[in-house]
Amino acid sequence: MTATWTPRVIAAAVIALGLAAAVQHATGGHSIWLAFFAVLATVLMWATRVVPEYLAAFVFFVVCVVGLVAPAPVVLSGFTGPAAWLVFSGSVIGASLGHTGLADRLGAKLAAVANGSFPAVITRVAVFGTGLAFLMPSGMGRIFLLAPLLAAFAQRAGLAKGSRGRAGVMLAGLYGTFFPAMGILPANVPNNVLAGLLETTGLGVPTFSEYLLLHFPVVGLAKLLLLIGVLVVMFRDVGPVPAPQADPPPAMSTGEKRLTVLLAATIGLWLTDSLHGVSATWVGMAAALVCLWPGTGLLPPNPMKSVAFEPIIYVAGVVGLGVLRAAATNRRDTPSA
Repeated sequence: MTATWTPRVIAAAVIALGLAAAVQHATGGHSIWLAFFAVLATVLMWATRVVPEYLAAFVFFVVCVVGLVAPAPVVLSGFTGPAAWLVFSGSVIGASLGHTGLADRLGAKLAAVANGSFPAVITRVAVFGTGLAFLMPSGMGRIFLLAPLLAAFAQRAGLAKGSRGRAGVMLAGLYGTFFPAMGILPANVPNNVLAGLLETTGLGVPTFSEYLLLHFPVVGLAKLLLLIGVLVVMFRDVGPVPAPQADPPPAMSTGEKRLTVLLAATIGLWLTDSLHGVSATWVGMAAALVCLWPGTGLLPPNPMKSVAFEPIIYVAGVVGLGVLRAAATNRRDTPSA
């Protein structure tokens, strides 16, 4: 047996044992131990990647539902929460950016100001990613938006696929929008969870400015400077990035104009969510609905083929696993009658 097939065989054995345990429990086993097995096996599959993350999530769903570990609404609760739908809306908007050509246009504009020495390029791209965290409250949504934009920028700047320069640009933009966002209260899901816990415990939720002044100087700005320094050292052998071609871009297409208006409206609603009360999740879903609507020209005729569903399944699995673990812990700690 080759080494390539060994992890897959191990994964198949784990799945088979899980299903066997599920069937045994369904006929009179112990749900707490099956819940422990399901959580442990899923985490191990995610950590080792012997199978794709979305497939490990499907294994978790099937084992838990077949084994009656918890009701299906509990196991599948990730699909009813905001995280999976933020990922879905971000994926749809990202696909629209690529289809309409707006990502390439924005990448060209970014390339026009980010040419020069590679440390300067990394700095400008990372600062751009951090600035975007003030506009979009979803880290996954920002990554879905930035990925095609950075790819278009790298192509315009002459950084070939697989090159170190292209890798440095992608890391600067994606890490720049992900890690410093911890210092901005509504910029990612963990911060919003923290705010919810502070509210439920009666400690009170800090205002945006209070949280920013307390955390952003170290968690945000210092982390951004550290990130730039590490990337500059790692990619110190990459030469300067030449100025992009000076050819004027073509006029904006109808699809680009529509998407620009939609993005402006979406970001505006994200910034003013404290006024209108609509969460970022459903603002993003409304934008995704517009992108998916037939005849808008924002996506190809079969739009769902352009949407990446694997991250959505993975996020739903992570949320469902957390809810199941909490439910199992509560059930264990509750004294029996």
